[in-house]
Amino acid sequence: MGFLRWIYLFFWNADREVILVLSFGVIAILVFRLGTGKGRAEELPAPEPDDAIVQAEPIVLPVAVEPASATIEQTGQVKLDAVMGQPVVLAGQSHTGYLKVGLTGFSLEDERQRPPVNVGFVIDRSGSMSGDKLEEAKQAAIAGVEQLRDDDIVSVITYDDVVTTWVSPTRARNKTEICDAIRRITPGGDTALFAGVAKGAAAVDRFFDPNQVNRLILLSDGQANVGPSSPPELEELGRSLAADGVTVSTVGLGMGYNEELMVRLAQGGIGNHYFVDEPAMLAEIFTRELGRMSSVVAQQVQVQIDCAEGVQPVRVLGRPATIVGTRVTVDLHQLYEDFENYLVLEVELPPTAAGSQRTVSQVTVSYRNLTSDTVEHVAQTVQVRGSRHDWEVEAAVDNDAMVAVTEYISTENTREALALMRSRRFDEADELLRRNIEYLEDAAEEYDSERLDFWKQENLGWTVDEQKKGRYGLDKVEKDMEEKTYMYLENNYY
Repeated sequence: MGFLRWIYLFFWNADREVILVLSFGVIAILVFRLGTGKGRAEELPAPEPDDAIVQAEPIVLPVAVEPASATIEQTGQVKLDAVMGQPVVLAGQSHTGYLKVGLTGFSLEDERQRPPVNVGFVIDRSGSMSGDKLEEAKQAAIAGVEQLRDDDIVSVITYDDVVTTWVSPTRARNKTEICDAIRRITPGGDTALFAGVAKGAAAVDRFFDPNQVNRLILLSDGQANVGPSSPPELEELGRSLAADGVTVSTVGLGMGYNEELMVRLAQGGIGNHYFVDEPAMLAEIFTRELGRMSSVVAQQVQVQIDCAEGVQPVRVLGRPATIVGTRVTVDLHQLYEDFENYLVLEVELPPTAAGSQRTVSQVTVSYRNLTSDTVEHVAQTVQVRGSRHDWEVEAAVDNDAMVAVTEYISTENTREALALMRSRRFDEADELLRRNIEYLEDAAEEYDSERLDFWKQENLGWTVDEQKKGRYGLDKVEKDMEEKTYMYLENNYY
């Protein structure tokens, strides 16, 4: 863990007034940056009493954190499926093409093969969370704890204007004591979100292991109003944590939270983001997130696409990517069991002679297999064939790849409409959504796709006419758009 962050946590624990002064400004970003993670011991001692405990209410469970004993055997290999949306092109013509690179996580045949989980629950207990919100949040955290296996590690942090540790990092085998501690959480004052996340990260980082899933789950219903509070500052914090192997998922509750801030934190932390309209839905969301965590089979997933001579990479749709010359590099971060994550690369192809094959690219994927603790590679060469016949070109279209292309382009359109809404340019946003609906409708029919019909219905629900009917208010529309488009662009999840 970084030296500067230890200094910051020391001042936080020692003197609240000092930390409130230091927490304002860009320097707070720097002091929370995590170290490289090298040298963290795999032998995990019993937790020491936590200095961050305030008053007499939190509990530190006297449960030793010991290495998991199950022997894990390697199961399968990540499946790579790289294909052109149009694998046959008209001969003698330049062509804009789309390369879909799909990666599917392998199945886990034995429960012992599942990677261990190291999760920190960070819960907002500010005054606005009093009543049903906090009670449902506690029940959701309890449901999450009960879903953990005995060898998983859990910690529970809350924040208002101070940060409180209720459960120091410990194995989940003593679930009764952990859940009793969660039930004792009470509402407090303001919202020191940045400091709460940083303290939660320190708890997860304490017993970090690259061969387990290390994640924070943040729940908040409001705005950050103590310490660093801007979306860029929270995104930078998330990026720092992700660089050190700790991912961050965020759960926004109700209409009062800052969805841009919560999404930017999840985006920097390469985690998930959920919008929860009603407190009663929290347990379902926590259960879903814990289920996804326990199904991670590969991490540190990187895709490298080397385009052949004459083939020019243009852009990766909807994802950050590095393009240097004819080499494209994309980080997909992690893969889930039996779930396909994919990217789409737009390329410019030179003319191809009739009947001949043209190599488009060599795709190479590296990843860390969590069942075997090894770095593995898979590779595939992608080609197109030239034809003189339109009917042959049309018959060869890969519908699944073109559905992915359509999803990415339509989601980019939706994000643009959301930006227009936030600028109060509602007429322009509505017009863009309606054009997007037509685009999705045509593509759904052409490719016979229920997925595209789903996105058409979602876009329809975000239009001004539907808002006037009372289906969604504007604030709910923006939060719903933010959640669904983020989850698709980051994880191909909808």
